[in-house]
Amino acid sequence: MNTPPFQIGQTVYLARASAHTRVEVPCPVCCGKRSVTLILGNGEHQPVVCEMCSHGCEPPSGVAHEYRAESSVIETTVTGLSLRGGEWKTETEAGYGGDEVFADRDAAEARRAEKLAAEMEYAERMREENLMRRKKKSTWTAGYHRAEVKRLRASLEWHENKLRAKEVQAEERR
Repeated sequence: MNTPPFQIGQTVYLARASAHTRVEVPCPVCCGKRSVTLILGNGEHQPVVCEMCSHGCEPPSGVAHEYRAESSVIETTVTGLSLRGGEWKTETEAGYGGDEVFADRDAAEARRAEKLAAEMEYAERMREENLMRRKKKSTWTAGYHRAEVKRLRASLEWHENKLRAKEVQAEERR
């Protein structure tokens, strides 16, 4: 049976990185103005509320939320070891260590830097995708509301004509 890589009570280092740190930034679409102007195919300018900095039913705030990458090396102590599937798993005071447990800080720091680079790339890709999705939503919003206005105007005209028809019928009876 192979020997465990660490001993219970030993000081170890965990390399951690995540792209889930939420930060507020000035809205990159409306620049804090809370609305944008779309130029339609016919050259018409259509102002709409900014979809990047509005959240659900709330109005635009001029502030958008993005997620940034951050990383750290955590010094912790081994609290448990288990052999699963022929591999040693390390538990620490900071939680499960996985493959990111190192005996020296330099090795953990090197792994932290690798993980941070990957998380930064992931965070940037998610930011770009969110930005494109929100811009498309602004276009959809303008089209939807313009179509609804057109439909409601036609409905209003139809109802007004019905009321006028009743007025005409009432005049004819007199």
